[in-house]
Amino acid sequence: MKVIDATYTITTSVLLAAQPNPLAEKVCSSLGSTIVFMFEYIYLPIVPGAICEDAYEKAMKASYQEYQKYLTWKLPAVYLERED
Repeated sequence: MKVIDATYTITTSVLLAAQPNPLAEKVCSSLGSTIVFMFEYIYLPIVPGAICEDAYEKAMKASYQEYQKYLTWKLPAVYLERED
């Protein structure tokens, strides 16, 4: 099993270095997380957590950039962020 895990780790590291992707890094961080993600994606009727987190981070980044535009134009704006 250690050979499989080592091979998986080396392969994903090389592929992520060649084509970086934050969502792929979360999903493929270990063999177990990849298996769990694939199970959730294929067999469960819910959206996997990694996809939800990625979408949330992208939406927060986009809203913050929009907020910065308003500040640049000196328009009144309030940036609201949900507390966890």
